[in-house]
Amino acid sequence: MKIHAEMETLLRQGLANHVIARRLHTSPAKVQAARVALGLPNLALGPKGAASLEDLFSARTEPVAGGHLRWTGTVTRDGANKLRWRGGNYSAHAVAFRIRTGRDPVGRARTSCEMPRCVAPAHVSDQTERIRDNAIFNALIGGLQ
Repeated sequence: MKIHAEMETLLRQGLANHVIARRLHTSPAKVQAARVALGLPNLALGPKGAASLEDLFSARTEPVAGGHLRWTGTVTRDGANKLRWRGGNYSAHAVAFRIRTGRDPVGRARTSCEMPRCVAPAHVSDQTERIRDNAIFNALIGGLQ
């Protein structure tokens, strides 16, 4: 069986079949066949292997040009980027905000860029930051009149 180099790399990194399948736009069955051909053990499914919420977040993202970080994890019916860890539900944007600032967001955390599904910590702000930034912007624009 010929195995795609990127698939082999991801398998050897210890990612689950469904994660690899999603990243490479293939089926979990093809990833499993490659796992067997390489003699690699099956992995337990789910986030239980993640040492931290931040590690799980990293496993559900992929870097994109321009400093963006695309969310590859679960998206709810209403379009929210979500993850489950140790019995809790978390917003991917809130986790990204916590990674950047070391604190939980005030209000809703959301992206400030135009790229769909971007959760790059540098592109996520909370209500407090948005209010501050709007006040600065209005003071600057108001000063030009």
